[in-house]
Amino acid sequence: MALHDESTDGSTSEGEVKEEGCFCLRGLCKRRARVHKGDEEAQDHCGGGDDMSSRQWIGLFLALSTIVGFLITEPSSSLTRRQHRTLGVLIFAAIMWISEAIPIPLTGMIVGPLLFLLDVCRLGRSLSAYFSNVTLVLFGSSFISIAMERHGLDARFAKAITNCSWVESKPTRMRMAMMLAGCVMSMWVTNTGSAYILTPIVLRSFSAERQRRLDDHEEQRTLMGSLLSVAYACNTGGMGTLVGTGSNLVAVRFLREMGVQIDFVRWMVVGVPAALSVASVCYLVLYMRFKPTKSMTTQILSTGRPQPWTFGEKVVAASFVFTASLWVFPAFYALAHGSHHEMVKRKLLAGVSVLIGTFPMFIIPDRGDSPRPAPFGPPVGGGHRVLPWSVAKSADWGIVMLVGGGLAIGSQMQETGLADVIAEQFVSSTGINDIWVLTFVTTMLTIFATEITSNTATTSIMVPVVIAVSKSVSADPNAAVAPAIGVALGASCAFMLPIATPPNYIVKETGHVDFCQMASTGFIINVICSGLIWLILRMTVPLVWGV
Repeated sequence: MALHDESTDGSTSEGEVKEEGCFCLRGLCKRRARVHKGDEEAQDHCGGGDDMSSRQWIGLFLALSTIVGFLITEPSSSLTRRQHRTLGVLIFAAIMWISEAIPIPLTGMIVGPLLFLLDVCRLGRSLSAYFSNVTLVLFGSSFISIAMERHGLDARFAKAITNCSWVESKPTRMRMAMMLAGCVMSMWVTNTGSAYILTPIVLRSFSAERQRRLDDHEEQRTLMGSLLSVAYACNTGGMGTLVGTGSNLVAVRFLREMGVQIDFVRWMVVGVPAALSVASVCYLVLYMRFKPTKSMTTQILSTGRPQPWTFGEKVVAASFVFTASLWVFPAFYALAHGSHHEMVKRKLLAGVSVLIGTFPMFIIPDRGDSPRPAPFGPPVGGGHRVLPWSVAKSADWGIVMLVGGGLAIGSQMQETGLADVIAEQFVSSTGINDIWVLTFVTTMLTIFATEITSNTATTSIMVPVVIAVSKSVSADPNAAVAPAIGVALGASCAFMLPIATPPNYIVKETGHVDFCQMASTGFIINVICSGLIWLILRMTVPLVWGV
């Protein structure tokens, strides 16, 4: 999305684009293409071109060589044939994900069929991961996110926070409000969408004239710190809820296969304190390194009374509240009825709940008196559905393929016993025999590994291994909760590199964020978060799971 305001007819002047910068993100290309059809330059920028870098060619060669090597060689004495080939697929996927030889979701898509072709498992078993409760949650959450963006509900929420009287004209409070908005929004919608909403608001806090004369070192650092605060808040918010990021769903899926139950409320008991604590650390570090200047302009949005709620906004808000209620209902029902809640828990799965909650948006016509321009898709109102299928089908299918592939390889690591073999080697080489030491080590490893690999891919590889290590350390299945959740939360702590996560890339592309400053600031936060997440898990996990 361009970081500028679109005119009522959907066009934008060239001067506006040059003034605040236009960029597009790979994950949103399909949706944005409807707004900028024929913009070949933007498509190339988003990875639509056919050129491959030397890193990608090398990665592709190494990945294919790995598969061939594991096919023509016999397994070692410590591995069975299935474990040997599962390890080959694991290394193949890791190389492809790190090198991005092909788009990351495509690697996830071919993992399942590859496991079948190598006789690791049956076709039905390898493909079942692509259509599960986890992927249904991703689909439904994507529908809600798209509907919110289409009707401007996310922007309304952001404006409500940033324009509140408490913020006034104080730059410190303004940055705090922006981080609160980003953190809360990304608990429920994608961190990418949240960053796309909030980044232009930060840019508007500096008038066009001030942006052109950012020669003053303090003002430049103020803007840089404000942009980084948005990116970091959008990253951390996903920790708070089960649907905040695919990493959370992957961890819960593997834990449930062990018989450990984690519902929406239980996750929030751990996730919300983690999200708010990490966001607070980000704020403090950014405040010390990029302290806002007192002269910073905070007249961000047009003044005046808020616009009345549209019918579409009301429907989307009602669908969201209904869906969230279904997510938390089984936990509260269990408190009231004890063991009699089993049927409710089996029926109201998170994936089923989100599809039920979003269904009204597909059938209710938007009763707007006249059609209004929309960020993408057909006009809002004028008899169109609140969420037309032509818009909904642009949901993020890529994350579904990525998560499906990660679940497929992770499940086979557990079923074949490969995860146990890796766990034994890990324990024997490190000497770790305490679950909380394991939690700290794996959380820290994940935090730094996710800087160069996909968050979901990292979680899919790490969680089966830490669960296997947990079983060797303790016979209690609940012992795996802390390290597994630590991996999931650590996967959201990608603060160093622009390629680590979409919000980082978004703020970097504005041209006001220095790479070295982002990397050094992110490194400090990563180190602090390694201990902070461990501390939060140490306090909350025993309360909920008794370990």
